[in-house]
Amino acid sequence: MAEIPIERKSGGIPWWVWLILAALVIGLLIYMFSGNDDSERASVETTPAVVAPVAPADGTAQPVNNAQATGGPITDLAMVTGGANLTSMVGRDVQLSNVRVQEVVGDRTFWVGPDSNQRALVVLNETPTPSTPGTEGRYDVTAGQTINVNGSVRNTNDPAFGSNPIEGLPAGQNAVIYAQSLDIVQRP
Repeated sequence: MAEIPIERKSGGIPWWVWLILAALVIGLLIYMFSGNDDSERASVETTPAVVAPVAPADGTAQPVNNAQATGGPITDLAMVTGGANLTSMVGRDVQLSNVRVQEVVGDRTFWVGPDSNQRALVVLNETPTPSTPGTEGRYDVTAGQTINVNGSVRNTNDPAFGSNPIEGLPAGQNAVIYAQSLDIVQRP
């Protein structure tokens, strides 16, 4: 039998050299695009607003919860019972527990507080339900109830109130408690 001579090609670059070059290029690209260069990142630090406690008219000092003085949710009804004081608290969350409904003044507005002299106006985020007799919305708020209120302090011109005027709003009061939800704890 005749032997067929096999000639090798010369001058070509072996395949493993191309593999090493490809690995080096991929490694370089990963290094360039995943670098942790903190100098190019903007740093934003937020500091909660500090609200000074409001002294009662009789001049007596009252203890203030530290979380409330530094911008945490308002949980003390005494902090919001003066309508003029609410303006300085706009934007703060409100989480009031076991507050008494003093008076219902509109379809979605009512006063809460320990008595008629110390009270705060609440506007409920209420969706009317005209098909349900006896109930104007998902809550049936009546005077004398004990409720829990969750919401925030808002300016009276906030778009959340829509174009309807706020019923029972005293002249000169520019902020109210806007209740997102409430729980009726006890009925009268």
